[in-house]
Amino acid sequence: MAHNDNRSHLFRGIAENLHIKGNTAGTSNELSLSVLDERSKKADGKSSTTPRLSRLNKVSVFSVEKGASRKEKKSEKKAEKRAEKNAGNAPTGADVAGYALDLSTKGRAARARKRALDDPEAEIRRRKSARRARRVVGTVVGVAASIVVIAYAGYHLWSAYQQNMENLTVLGQAMQELETADEVVLAVDELATDGIGDTSDEDLDALIAQMDAARIHINAAAAFGDTAYESMEQSADREAALKAQESAAARTELLDDALIIIQAESQARTASTAMQQCWDSLVAADALLKEAAAMVTETTNENVKASEEKTIQARDTLNEAAASLASAQEAYPSADLSVFESYIAKRLEAIEYALASNEAIYIQDKATADEQNALYNEADAEAVEIAQKLPKDPTQPIEDALEADTQETRDSYFDTREAAAQSDAYIRDYLGESQ
Repeated sequence: MAHNDNRSHLFRGIAENLHIKGNTAGTSNELSLSVLDERSKKADGKSSTTPRLSRLNKVSVFSVEKGASRKEKKSEKKAEKRAEKNAGNAPTGADVAGYALDLSTKGRAARARKRALDDPEAEIRRRKSARRARRVVGTVVGVAASIVVIAYAGYHLWSAYQQNMENLTVLGQAMQELETADEVVLAVDELATDGIGDTSDEDLDALIAQMDAARIHINAAAAFGDTAYESMEQSADREAALKAQESAAARTELLDDALIIIQAESQARTASTAMQQCWDSLVAADALLKEAAAMVTETTNENVKASEEKTIQARDTLNEAAASLASAQEAYPSADLSVFESYIAKRLEAIEYALASNEAIYIQDKATADEQNALYNEADAEAVEIAQKLPKDPTQPIEDALEADTQETRDSYFDTREAAAQSDAYIRDYLGESQ
């Protein structure tokens, strides 16, 4: 009994001395091995000098015994019988591997325990150092991961910034191209909105020729706007790129419409000049006819001859008026100049009757003279009636035709002009806010 009490006391002392409190990692309660070691030594001093076999958590502490008890011998015989019975069943590779793994695990645990018991203070330092190392490694890994994330985000932010700057540069280039084109566009705009005025035909031709160069810059601006649009992702950015394209397209339409208006005005101006010459000739012819009629109030040969000369001058002047009228009609075909044509024709008809009457007077053919004079008076009256339909301003029919021909184009021009101004303003605001 004394022997068993001694073994019980030894086991209880070791078990008590190696007790580990839960949840004490990193605290003063963690495996206070220096104290446990002292208690273990005291327990060993009270025990028998004979080593005993004891197990704690299935880890062998001692492995030598002087002798075996009867019970142990009986257990050994049973084990031998079981071994003989299972001799034919060779262990598999998995059994061997599992057994080896179990031995390896137990071996590591045993070595760790031995280190702790041999030098508790060193074991405490080792474990604290290991925890610090794990914390350092964890911190380093966390910092490294953060650096990678920040670097990745920074790279993309920098790439986005660079792309944005490139887009702004491209849009700026688009605006520069439009500004270069505007040197022509604005000059054209002045003529399209205020009229060509006294601008010479040579200057108009030169300006029209410059439109081709302006279109090149406009097309370049549209290309820059398209490039920026394809590279942009934000809706506001893409809207600015679209506005650049709209501004370019608007300027192309402005030049197209302005060309129609300017060319129409140029043609109308040419026609108006010819009509003014026609009108001047009509006034001069009418004055000559009045003088010719006044000279034959007394039908002497001298008066008749003088009247005939004035009438022939009037006829020539009317023919000049007819030529000018034809030029005006050719310059602006849509103008209705038919009333002038009717008037000139009736005046020329009356002149032929007057000349025929004069010829009859020369030969003393009174009946023919009276007949031709009557026809003259009839044609003259019809001419006067037609003259009442003539406009006070001979160029009015041309102006009316010009307005009708270009009204739709002018409306389109001013709408496009407004759209271009709005697009330009949007881009300027965008570039101002983005820079």
